[in-house]
Amino acid sequence: MSTIESHSAYNRREFTRVSLHLQAQVHSGDRAFTASTRDLSFQGLFLVTDLELPAGTELAIRLCPTDRPDLVQVDIRAEVVDYRGDGLACRIAQIDDTESFQHLRRFVLYNSPDPEQSQAEIDRHLLGKSKPG
Repeated sequence: MSTIESHSAYNRREFTRVSLHLQAQVHSGDRAFTASTRDLSFQGLFLVTDLELPAGTELAIRLCPTDRPDLVQVDIRAEVVDYRGDGLACRIAQIDDTESFQHLRRFVLYNSPDPEQSQAEIDRHLLGKSKPG
C-alpha cells in the first residue's frame, strides 16, 4: 500500500510523491550502479544507495519493476540534490520519451492515495492545462 510522506519538506512539493520500490539502473559519466527507489513523483525521486554523490551530479536512470525489469522501463535524466545518509535525493530534469512519461504517470497514479489529485497535478504542471474553476 502506498503512502504519502508527511514530512514538511514533502508537503511543499508541487507533485504528490508516492512510496514505490522500483529497480533503478543508474549511470553517471563512466560509473554505473544499481539502486532502488523509495519514493517518486514527476519532480523527483529518492534512490536508496550507499554511494554518495555530490549535489549537481547528473544521472541517467532506467526505472523498472523489481519483479519484471523487462516488462516496463522508464528512462529519465536526473540531478542529485542531496545525499541523506541512506541514499540520494534527486530532481528529475527530463523524462526521455513519451513511453517513459506514460509509464511514470501510471506508476504515480496507480500508487497514489488520491489519483484524481495526482492527475490534476500532471495536467496543471506538465500539460499546461489550467486548474478547473
